[in-house]
Parts: sequence; structure tokens; C-alpha cells
Amino acid sequence: MNIKRNTAALAAALCLCEAVSCGKSDPGSDSNVKPADTSASDETTSVSGESSSSDWLGNRISPDEDAEEYDLGEYYISPDGIKLYFEPEEFPAELMLTLEKYFTAYANRDYTSYSSCVYPSYFDEMNKFLEKDYSYDLSTSFSNQCDTLKVQIGGDFTVTRIKLEPYEGDLTSFFESPSSCFGKDYYTEVSAEVDKFYDAMFFIIAKDSEGEEHSLVSEYEIVFAEKDGKYYIFG
Repeated sequence: MNIKRNTAALAAALCLCEAVSCGKSDPGSDSNVKPADTSASDETTSVSGESSSSDWLGNRISPDEDAEEYDLGEYYISPDGIKLYFEPEEFPAELMLTLEKYFTAYANRDYTSYSSCVYPSYFDEMNKFLEKDYSYDLSTSFSNQCDTLKVQIGGDFTVTRIKLEPYEGDLTSFFESPSSCFGKDYYTEVSAEVDKFYDAMFFIIAKDSEGEEHSLVSEYEIVFAEKDGKYYIFG
């Protein structure tokens, strides 16, 4: 199964409205992960003896050198069968599950699951902004983005792989768009509430209705907030 390059306007595909950016692409990233032009398969893999710090992860899996997915690196398998590429020392397992839930919500058009992944004040403020400036609510925006992703991949899709890497971005810059939309210094407000931010670059690979894997999102910035033991996304 070949993973086809798809680097079309990711902001339009993933953001909640025309005026807000939920992340920033980084074409100059020197990531050693190549979801856009690397083949992937479900060929036989070998399991290393390394144990995860979280019970649900099990052991890290190392693809055989002759497997088509070898260049994607080692991974864990989530309880839902999605391959997760990340370092537990850099990102908590629960954070990865939040990202997985966020994108499977788009694939399944599950607004309830999506809503639970978004930082609460961002959710409320974005709803108010959309209703005031666009005369529709966040659920309509979510539905529109589900349609956009479906068109992007050519039909219904299933998330199969998620990769997360550390990214040293400018958080103040990341929050400029929501601050402008909400009419306040949203970054300062949120910074006083959360326990920690995680700035990351992510990659999403999905399988289409014919079973072929495609790069759905490649090299895109995302920010998570940790608060009271839970993890949230802004977007």
C-alpha cells in the first residue's frame, strides 16, 4: 500500500473557521519521518523487549527491516488498533490518546468525542465567535471540516497511524489568531489556568474505503494543554 502525498491547504482542512488557524505547517522541518512518500503495510513485525511506562501501550513494536513500513520507525498500538509513533518520555500516553480521539472523531463524525478533546474555554469562545461573525455554531463548523477531510482523501476514511514529535514553536504566535477572534489576550489567560503546554508536530495517516493508506496530514503544529491530569487541544 503506497502512502500518497497530500499537502493541500491543511489549514482549510483542519481549522474551525476561515479566520482561525488551529496550527501551522512547517515545510522546512527536518523530521526523519516520511509519511508522504514512505510505503506502509501490515507485514510481519517483531516486538522488542522494551516496556512502556503505561500499561495500555504494551511493548514497542519494531518493524522488520524488509517491511514496507520500516522507515516509519517503531510504534505502539493503541487499544483501538491505531499505530502510534512517539516517545513516552516526551509525550504522556494519555496525550496521545487525546490526539487519537480527536482525529477519529473527524473520521466518525462524532461531535461529542471531538468536543471532549477541545480546551473548554476555547470551545466556548469559538462558539461565540462563530455565531457572532458567521451565524453558525461549532457543530456546523465541525461537520464542514469532516466533509473537507472526506473530500481530501476521496471518501470515508479510517485513521491508521499517528506520529507526534516535539516542536519548539512560538506559543504566543500560535495563539495570535484565537486572541484576535476572541478580542482578548487568550494566551495569557490560558497560561494562568493550565499546568503545562506541549508544542508538537504531528502526522496523520489514514486508510481509504479501498484499504489504501494515505498521508492525511503532514508536518503540522499542534498545541496541547495539560490541566488537572487531562489533556486538551486548541482547534
